[in-house]
Amino acid sequence: MKLFYFARIDLRAHDASQRHVLEFCRSFAKLGHEVTLFVPDLGARPRFEGIRTVYVPVFSRRSSVTFFTFYLSLLFLFLKKYFSGDRPDVVYTRYQQMEWLVTWLKFVLPSFRYAIEINGVTTVELKINGMPSWFIRVTGWMERLVFRCADVLVTPSIFIQEALGNIYGIDRSRFFVISNGADPEVFKPQDSKRCREMLGLDPEGKYLVFVGSFKKWHGIYKIVEIFPNLAQAIPGCRLILVGDGEERRKIEEFISRHHLEQEILLTGKLSYEKIPVYINAGDICLAPYFDIRLSESGISPLKMYEYMACGRPILTSPVGGLDVLFEAHRVGELIDSNDAEDWIPAIQSLFDHPEKMREFGENGRRAGTL
Repeated sequence: MKLFYFARIDLRAHDASQRHVLEFCRSFAKLGHEVTLFVPDLGARPRFEGIRTVYVPVFSRRSSVTFFTFYLSLLFLFLKKYFSGDRPDVVYTRYQQMEWLVTWLKFVLPSFRYAIEINGVTTVELKINGMPSWFIRVTGWMERLVFRCADVLVTPSIFIQEALGNIYGIDRSRFFVISNGADPEVFKPQDSKRCREMLGLDPEGKYLVFVGSFKKWHGIYKIVEIFPNLAQAIPGCRLILVGDGEERRKIEEFISRHHLEQEILLTGKLSYEKIPVYINAGDICLAPYFDIRLSESGISPLKMYEYMACGRPILTSPVGGLDVLFEAHRVGELIDSNDAEDWIPAIQSLFDHPEKMREFGENGRRAGTL
């Protein structure tokens, strides 16, 4: 099969979106398919074995400008290839709000087959971020058009499938549900003392780890806010935050205001290969979600599978289908509270029961390699 993958990602970012797209393309290439990845030309032009990469010109590297110009340039490049005979069997896209600029090709090109991957319900995320109601309505109208035009819709969880089907009236037979995952050859258990030595961390410390985007709905800022009380309750407790995002400035200001530079480590974005080292340096991995509206859409965070593959116990919230994952595999504890202070006794209890931590970690690794 000849597959074109359209993805507005930054290959310099080393974030979950980049890892997700590249792992997808590598997997399809290993199966013998011909994969061409179209991404914005933001300066970095790495080569990937088995993947043909097309760097799409953008008028500016500012994200607000790239958002529009990527799709305009992409359409020109795609049509040029299409009419010169370089035609894919299927176009696969990772959904963005400008998707309709690609969708209209369905109406004008013969044999244009189109699969769209959707990792959440955008209108729910916009509500959480406090966007104006008119903008949310317009976004919903465009999504309805886009999703109904696609030949196939791919979601990482049945909860996202159900939410999209209910909101937009889409027949469930048009969905494929394919869970997220982590490469078990990259994300695997490592000796924690060795990892701490590599990173210059206290070998006797008690480390909590969060990996991901610092978005409002991820809830990590609330964990940072209660950290002074957490450190008082658990002497030697440290927090490692791997990633970046819109909440970073607030986190940095809180750390500075409370003089927590030695207790909370901000790594920024890391390369794919370094992330497992930080996860394995930790004792407990965190995935906090405090907004119950996430249950309206379902979630399937990549970090969860990376934690599991490294054999680390996880603390998270029972929203968006995570409760089903935890009940099926017993990979950690669910904290059913919107009050971040309630995480303190849960973390303390887990540290007090190392045999339970070990069991959760083993369950996660086992589930991740099924």
